Amino acid sequence: MATTTKWYEFHQSNPGGWFDPNIPLNIVIEAPDPDTANAKAVELGVYFDGQFNGIDCSCCNDRWYRVSEYDGSDTLAEATEYLSDYGEGRAAPNLFISYPYE
Repeated sequence: MATTTKWYEFHQSNPGGWFDPNIPLNIVIEAPDPDTANAKAVELGVYFDGQFNGIDCSCCNDRWYRVSEYDGSDTLAEATEYLSDYGEGRAAPNLFISYPYE
């Protein structure tokens, strides 16, 4: 029986008024569940709880947020439909897609 996967989108916020130029603004990951997507995101350089850990400024919220079961899209096209083009021209790519899930 094949594993059903979903597409999960991670969008980089800009705490402190800047984006991390070493990580794409948007990351879309194909995974069987949100926990797997979150773990893959961490492997790609995403971090969570930046304010709590003193990485992100306390007035601007966290740079990254974990995805949940409600964030999964059935197709790549659906997951990327509303991606922001804010940040175009940065040194890092605007979008990174991680697929297929293995």
